[in-house]
Amino acid sequence: MNLHLPFIMRTAILRKKIRTLSRKIWHFRKWLLLLLTIVAFLLKLFLFLWFIPLTFIEPSILCSFGEGRLGNQISSYATIFSFHKKFGFRPYVTQEQADLLNFYFEEEQINLSVVTLALSQFYVTIFGHPVSRLVWEKPWEQIDKVDNNFRYSQIGDPGLHRGKALDIGDFPNDVKIFKEFMPEIKQKFALRKRFQDGAQSKLHHIISKRNLLG
Repeated sequence: MNLHLPFIMRTAILRKKIRTLSRKIWHFRKWLLLLLTIVAFLLKLFLFLWFIPLTFIEPSILCSFGEGRLGNQISSYATIFSFHKKFGFRPYVTQEQADLLNFYFEEEQINLSVVTLALSQFYVTIFGHPVSRLVWEKPWEQIDKVDNNFRYSQIGDPGLHRGKALDIGDFPNDVKIFKEFMPEIKQKFALRKRFQDGAQSKLHHIISKRNLLG
C-alpha cells in the first residue's frame, strides 16, 4: 500500500493543479468577454456620437468622390446635376473637382457647391484633412469589376430622396438622364473666354492653312 501512496499523492496534486488552471482559464475567459463587451459598447457609442444623421425632411445629398480627369468630371457633374433636376437631390462636388471644373468653366455659370464647405457642420478637420461625419451610402448595382462603377436603376426610389447622403461612385456617366437636361447643362459648362479665344485662334489657323494649300 505504501508503494502506491506517492503515485496517489502525485495524481491528487496533478488534479488539483488542473482544477486550479481550469478556474484561472475560466476567469480569464470571463474577464476577456467582459472586456470585449465593453470595447464593443464603447465603439458603438463612439459611432453613434460621431456620425450625424440627416433628417428625413431634408432632400438627400448626392456627391461623387472620383478623381478622374476633365472628361470624367464633366460627365460626373452632368449626371449629378440631372438627378438633382429630376428627383430633387442636393448636388455637391469635392474641392478637387470644383478646382478643376472652375479652371475651365465660368464659375458663376457652373455654380458648384463644394461638399466640405457647404456642409461644413458635417466635417471635422484632422491633420489638415476633412473627415466626414455623414454616413455615405451606395445603394447602387455594380456594373462590372471596376470599383465604384454603378448602374442607377434605383435612383427613382422615393426612399432614397430624403434624409440620405448618397455616394454616386467615382465615374457616374448616365447619358440617358442628362440628355433630358442638355440645354441647361450646356449653359452651365460655359468655357472661360481665354479658352474660347484660344480655340477660335487655332480654328482660324487651320482654316487659313487649308485655304493656302488649296
